[in-house]
Amino acid sequence: MVAGTTKLVHRVVFKLLVGEIPEGFQVSHAEPRGRHHTRCCNPNHLEAVPKEEALRRD
Repeated sequence: MVAGTTKLVHRVVFKLLVGEIPEGFQVSHAEPRGRHHTRCCNPNHLEAVPKEEALRRD
Protein backbone atom coordinates (compact mmCIF):
# COMPACT_ATOMS: atom_id res chain seq x y z
CA MET A 1 0.00 0.00 0.00
CA VAL A 2 1.22 3.45 -0.88
CA ALA A 3 -0.53 6.50 0.57
CA GLY A 4 -3.48 4.30 1.57
CA THR A 5 -3.93 2.90 -1.94
CA THR A 6 -3.04 -0.54 -3.27
CA LYS A 7 -0.43 -0.29 -6.03
CA LEU A 8 1.20 -2.83 -8.33
CA VAL A 9 4.76 -3.37 -7.08
CA HIS A 10 6.41 -3.21 -10.51
CA ARG A 11 4.86 0.23 -11.13
CA VAL A 12 5.99 1.52 -7.72
CA VAL A 13 9.54 0.21 -8.24
CA PHE A 14 9.69 1.70 -11.74
CA LYS A 15 8.55 5.13 -10.55
CA LEU A 16 10.93 5.13 -7.58
CA LEU A 17 14.04 3.82 -9.33
CA VAL A 18 13.62 4.61 -13.03
CA GLY A 19 11.27 7.57 -13.34
CA GLU A 20 7.79 8.66 -14.23
CA ILE A 21 5.64 6.51 -16.47
CA PRO A 22 4.70 8.56 -19.55
CA GLU A 23 1.01 9.09 -20.18
CA GLY A 24 -0.41 6.30 -22.33
CA PHE A 25 2.40 3.93 -21.34
CA GLN A 26 2.40 0.88 -19.11
CA VAL A 27 5.22 -0.80 -17.23
CA SER A 28 6.03 -4.11 -18.86
CA HIS A 29 8.54 -6.84 -18.18
CA ALA A 30 11.27 -6.51 -20.77
CA GLU A 31 11.35 -9.20 -23.40
CA PRO A 32 12.27 -12.02 -23.46
CA ARG A 33 10.99 -12.27 -19.88
CA GLY A 34 7.41 -11.38 -20.78
CA ARG A 35 4.39 -12.41 -18.75
CA HIS A 36 6.07 -15.45 -17.29
CA HIS A 37 8.03 -13.29 -14.85
CA THR A 38 5.29 -10.99 -13.62
CA ARG A 39 6.44 -11.32 -10.00
CA CYS A 40 9.78 -9.78 -10.88
CA CYS A 41 10.23 -6.17 -9.82
CA ASN A 42 13.91 -5.75 -10.74
CA PRO A 43 14.04 -2.28 -12.37
CA ASN A 44 16.54 -3.64 -14.91
CA HIS A 45 13.83 -6.00 -16.16
CA LEU A 46 11.11 -3.35 -16.48
CA GLU A 47 10.39 -0.85 -19.21
CA ALA A 48 7.70 1.67 -20.04
CA VAL A 49 6.03 0.78 -23.32
CA PRO A 50 2.95 2.04 -25.17
CA LYS A 51 -0.24 0.33 -24.05
CA GLU A 52 -0.57 -1.49 -27.40
CA GLU A 53 2.89 -3.04 -26.98
CA ALA A 54 2.14 -4.14 -23.41
CA LEU A 55 -1.05 -5.85 -24.63
CA ARG A 56 0.86 -7.58 -27.45
CA ARG A 57 3.24 -9.05 -24.90
CA ASP A 58 0.44 -10.61 -22.83
